[in-house]
Amino acid sequence: MRLNHLVRACSPIAILIGSCGVAHADAAPDAAGDNDTASPEIIVTAQKRAADASHVPIALSVFTGDVLQKSGIVNVSSLSQLAPGLEVGSASHGPSITVRGISATDVTSKGEQNVVFSLDGISIGRSQLTGLAFFDLERVEVLRGPQGTLYGKSATGGVINVITAKPTDHLDGSVSAEIGNYNTRRASAMINLPVAPGFAVRAAFNMNQRDGFLKPVLGVVSGAAEHKLGDENNWTARISEKLDLPGDGSLVVTETFGHIGGAGDANAAVYGRVINGKGSDRFNVYYNPVVGDFGLDDKFANVNGELNFNVGPVRVTYVGGYQWWHGFDNFDPSVTDATITGNHSFIQYDSHLTTQSHELRFSNAQEGRFDWTLGANYIKESNDESDLNWQSVVSPTCVQPNFSAACTNPNPNIVGPTYHTAKGVFGQATFAVTDKLKLTGGLRYSKDSVQRFATVAAGPTPPGGWLGPNGGYCGPLGAVPCVGPTGPGGVSNDTGGNDTSRVTWRAEAKYQITPLMMVYGSVSTGYKSGGFNDRDPNNPGKTGTYGAESVTAYELGFKGRLSSSLRVDSDVYYYDYSKYQLTGATFFTPNAAGGPPIVLIYTTLAPVTLYGWESTVNWTPTPNDKVDVSLALARGFFNGGPGQGTVGFIINTRVPWGGKDLDRLPRVAANISWEHDFKLKDDAEIALRVSSKISGAYKVSDLVGAGNPFAGVYSSLPQQYTQGSYTRTDASLRYTSASGKLTVEGFVRNIENKVQLQGAPQTLQPGWTDEARSVRINLPRTFGVRVGLKY
Repeated sequence: MRLNHLVRACSPIAILIGSCGVAHADAAPDAAGDNDTASPEIIVTAQKRAADASHVPIALSVFTGDVLQKSGIVNVSSLSQLAPGLEVGSASHGPSITVRGISATDVTSKGEQNVVFSLDGISIGRSQLTGLAFFDLERVEVLRGPQGTLYGKSATGGVINVITAKPTDHLDGSVSAEIGNYNTRRASAMINLPVAPGFAVRAAFNMNQRDGFLKPVLGVVSGAAEHKLGDENNWTARISEKLDLPGDGSLVVTETFGHIGGAGDANAAVYGRVINGKGSDRFNVYYNPVVGDFGLDDKFANVNGELNFNVGPVRVTYVGGYQWWHGFDNFDPSVTDATITGNHSFIQYDSHLTTQSHELRFSNAQEGRFDWTLGANYIKESNDESDLNWQSVVSPTCVQPNFSAACTNPNPNIVGPTYHTAKGVFGQATFAVTDKLKLTGGLRYSKDSVQRFATVAAGPTPPGGWLGPNGGYCGPLGAVPCVGPTGPGGVSNDTGGNDTSRVTWRAEAKYQITPLMMVYGSVSTGYKSGGFNDRDPNNPGKTGTYGAESVTAYELGFKGRLSSSLRVDSDVYYYDYSKYQLTGATFFTPNAAGGPPIVLIYTTLAPVTLYGWESTVNWTPTPNDKVDVSLALARGFFNGGPGQGTVGFIINTRVPWGGKDLDRLPRVAANISWEHDFKLKDDAEIALRVSSKISGAYKVSDLVGAGNPFAGVYSSLPQQYTQGSYTRTDASLRYTSASGKLTVEGFVRNIENKVQLQGAPQTLQPGWTDEARSVRINLPRTFGVRVGLKY
């Protein structure tokens, strides 16, 4: 019924003028052009083949590397300042990406993402590796809506494609440096070398360092120092080689490696100070004597390649990669008043992650009346990890370096490997019925598996201490992963898995009104593989499976250039999530767990409805002015009635969640930017850019609550908190020399210096005040100066 109302409300004329529909911002304003000449289109590969962004019938935003740099977009977390329908927050293991209200709620190693993050065609399955810096990029594509046919599992919300710059046949180089508040130091460099005819090499480097803005100055009980939290300390190097092959073929191989350090970017502040504090007092947090100087120590190395060549009328493409990541982290420390909570806590995470990825595609080499793509893919991910949530009692003796086994209480401790395997075959074809009408159909078969072979331990520290695989003491000081105790703490098996398969499909029609305007409609399905819970309440001591996530999406859209200076992209959508994976922490009693009491994440399926519209306008009113406006209206909620979702800390007394809003989905949101170029007498120029993200209020959910699980009584029910409406405004002033080789820019981000809730505050426990509760927030105001040189 709601879909019918939306379709009736959005007549073709309304869609045409951009007053109804979903914004795409397909051609982000990266071209200068004059007021009488249309700016060139951007080529994208959103549908696994090159096409003009304006001709791709998908809700799509694309931003060139130049636009990202001018806009101050340094990583995926800041991309929401430009892209409509996109929100990026923080979770315990990295960025949390939400597209149109759809995001993953299980961010552990056995969970799957809802938005595919792809780097040069290689899917990045773990969020730890999605937060690295954007540098030396060709473009970033943001696809909204299910993309299951071409991208497979984990694309129910959408896709973010990051495409790095490739080697070219001319000598090129650049270097840039940035300094700013919070002792920010960023630097990047690039050199492109044509080694021989048809062969070139490109090398790029990036370094990011910034002090944290969260200051552990409250409740200091010793002279030991703790780093400021929410900092950055990472570097990345990338080398690419490109070889031209006969028959319009090419081979590109890219090697990337780097390191992530610092205290961590979890950005957890004290809830009471965020909502009641003023100025820098909002960012004062409580000292954690257990953590000391520990933080992140992550090393990574990736290699990927893309091979293209023609065999007669057929284009053959192979994309493959291997990812390696080793993290040893003591992060996400408690920042609240331990005299109220009774303990200090932090996460100790040791992981060896490897992923291999292969995709082989065949397509027609020359565009024609019948265009087709056939392919198959295989992904294997292995994550051997030790994941501990340490809780240490408040005691003068429980500080570094006098930390002892009597201080510790890890709950839970999961040690062992987890494997994800994905296989799929897919095909998509487009037939031109007439010169203006094209019909497309796509089909994919996916088979996915998740398996874990681990142990799980919980409860108080046994008399003998927690032991490592070598039989010695494990924990924060020993830097040895824990396997389990020999005493009463208890160890139980955590071996489980799930295999799921699904056929997903897409059907669409596109009508080219004029060479510069089109309308389209599509129906598509999305799929995220099922998984397993560490405990099954109906089978004590056993794991239990849950099913796949499933969605059917309906979309109508318009893309068009109404004049040489005005472009409008717009569409309207409706999603029917018959099954949405919903995850929260749950307490398992000994009867339900088959061992000691334990708190574990628990996933169920819930029906969800989502609909809305977005529109983007790109306007060049004068040769020196560019204006971009996107507007998004959205509504998403958990369905009520039979089969509705339930949440809660107490496994046998879960709370109905029907009628609740999806998290981080404002009903009204807009992105506005204006850039003006001042031409100087010597042909140099100064560019002023102002942009703002305007957001209505949204909800963040505490899916846990608190209470007595043995009595089945809640003292605090699961609930939603409201982040009020806000604006985040950026401004920059950039000088570019006449040759274009020198740029000097001053900028300020988040002029308002307001921070927003990225998740619900820590669950309210009996006797707690807001000084005992933490909450994740985004960055406050930052400013700085950037200098760049090009050769």
